[in-house]
Amino acid sequence: MLDTENQLLDQLGRNYAVVCDTRESVLKALERTDANSLWISRRSEKTVELAKTLVELISESGAQRRSSFGNLLTLESAKVDVRPILERLFGHVVGVSRQFRRLPLEELTEVLSATPEERRDVFIGGVLNSEFKTLVLVRGNLEQIIVPLSMFRPSGRATPDFTKFELGDYGHTLQFGDYEATTDIVLWEVDSDYRKRAKARERNLAKGFGPSLRRLRKQRGLSQFDFPNVSRRTISRIEKGDVDKPHEITLNRIAKALGVPAEEIESY
Repeated sequence: MLDTENQLLDQLGRNYAVVCDTRESVLKALERTDANSLWISRRSEKTVELAKTLVELISESGAQRRSSFGNLLTLESAKVDVRPILERLFGHVVGVSRQFRRLPLEELTEVLSATPEERRDVFIGGVLNSEFKTLVLVRGNLEQIIVPLSMFRPSGRATPDFTKFELGDYGHTLQFGDYEATTDIVLWEVDSDYRKRAKARERNLAKGFGPSLRRLRKQRGLSQFDFPNVSRRTISRIEKGDVDKPHEITLNRIAKALGVPAEEIESY
């Protein structure tokens, strides 16, 4: 961390986070950093100071610099002229754009202090580009993915307002005005490894019509509200196992919304 913030230090763990508020402390921290280390800058001027220190170090040593000094997360956008330098110095650079939207600070620090397995399956921020109709999302492990805005289809409850993009629920929810989409729906569509892990996890946890319906619904990107003439409460009860199997009329309506023969739902 490039300055002192007790809340951040406490949440990230004082055994793992150190304050680098001077050139000397930055140089000392470099002795224990590697490509997986994370630098956190709360202010743009501190980001610039860090970049200058690292560039000076490279110039003074006269040696080939390492492939990267780790990763950088800025909580305040960086100046445009320093961004190319940051991208050369660090493996992943997140938050430098003014358009970047991130989790609230309390939620962000909790995500960053989670296990690597937990961090990879949530989003900490992103940038929406209306011209290209895309959304660049940053996962908790700082990997970035690009998804088309067409993925977020209007539901029976709301239509996405792409001028109001936010993240919440500790990285599990994307919000576009009144419209919400879950992180697992996005990852299911774009990450084959996530699909394999999710399938294995769900199949281990439950079998039967309800869990099969839930898996297939998520594959199709549907919410529990997206079944015409079938209430959300009915879908919820079926998925939780409160109903062994719906009667024929309801079953056919569910199958039609899912786009599969009714007899095949339980095979998922």
